[in-house]
Amino acid sequence: MDRVSSLCFMTMDKETQIEQEHQKLGNSCQEAQEGILKLVLENKKEFEMKTDARMKKIDDELKAILPAAPPEETERIKEIVQAGFCKEEESYY
Repeated sequence: MDRVSSLCFMTMDKETQIEQEHQKLGNSCQEAQEGILKLVLENKKEFEMKTDARMKKIDDELKAILPAAPPEETERIKEIVQAGFCKEEESYY
């Protein structure tokens, strides 16, 4: 705050006017924080949707050009993945 605009605080009543200005500033900060959070959540949702769409497109394209794995290989991969999880992780997912 520059020196000229801070002069108005000298004429304010400490009990009422300064407290009101303090409250206004606090409310403005709260509104700004809520607005930022809203934007972040919207951007996060949009990012996740775009990422999921890209992953699906990549998956579909790879499935189209790669041959299917033999059932034995698929079963072996599932066993390896299951062996990699501990009990706590299994309950988490």
